[in-house]
Amino acid sequence: MVLSGAPYPYAEFASRLLLPPYQTEWPLDLSQTIRILLIDDDQGDFEMTRVLVSKITRTRIELDWVSSYEEGIDALQDQEHDVYLVDYYLEDQDGLKLVHEAREMGIRKPMIMLTGRGSHAVDVEAMKAGVSDYLVKGKVDPDVLERSIRYSLERQRSEEALRDSEARHRGMFDHFPIGLYRTSTEGDLIYANTTLVDILGDPDSETLQTVYAADLFVNPVDRQRFSDMLDQFGVARGFETQLRRTDGTLVLVRNTARAHRAEDNRILYVEGAVEDITDAD
Repeated sequence: MVLSGAPYPYAEFASRLLLPPYQTEWPLDLSQTIRILLIDDDQGDFEMTRVLVSKITRTRIELDWVSSYEEGIDALQDQEHDVYLVDYYLEDQDGLKLVHEAREMGIRKPMIMLTGRGSHAVDVEAMKAGVSDYLVKGKVDPDVLERSIRYSLERQRSEEALRDSEARHRGMFDHFPIGLYRTSTEGDLIYANTTLVDILGDPDSETLQTVYAADLFVNPVDRQRFSDMLDQFGVARGFETQLRRTDGTLVLVRNTARAHRAEDNRILYVEGAVEDITDAD
């Protein structure tokens, strides 16, 4: 797809249309009790978590505990808690499987993964599964735990607002003659209009849900440069690179994106516009 006129102002204009103004960050209502469920098969870890929670004074927290995978699934279906702390190791099961099952059931409440030892591979896998944060046992103090809980709830509210906005504006964006997208900070594809789906090789909805935006880049150097531009400047304009479609073929694109940040400068999500310039002269 080649658009007439200047190479990227149209794309930047398109990206600015993605979301109407709305509040992306809400301070927690400290008068409300936050209900947390710990899913962990080790009673010692429950006692440790209980001590940490008791030392959090700025937020009222009510902590419950279940000790098995099956009990965790039952409790998730009840959806009586605001945040879930999930142990990575659960007897003969693992916490990632529980997170996947929860997401498949349509449960969108924040889920924080706990593990006894840090691992970058597990961290990435957990984020792809849809966890809100990843904490290493023994390295968590009350402040870290409270911050993780607060961030997870704020992120959930932001994503709910994004979904509401998407539902209201999907008709207009689906017929826009340029690929529009929105990704989470972890690279999950939150929204893609029909033009972008076409650019990516027309994957089915199930395949599209598994797309991790960073993995689309053919050249890892380009991927890092694009990420660095967003981190440093908050915007990447007219960034040309090759993407790998879901069928394995390559497409040359021009990508214009901007990062949306919270008040503390954390990136909440990225939105942008993509032009297919494979056949451009």
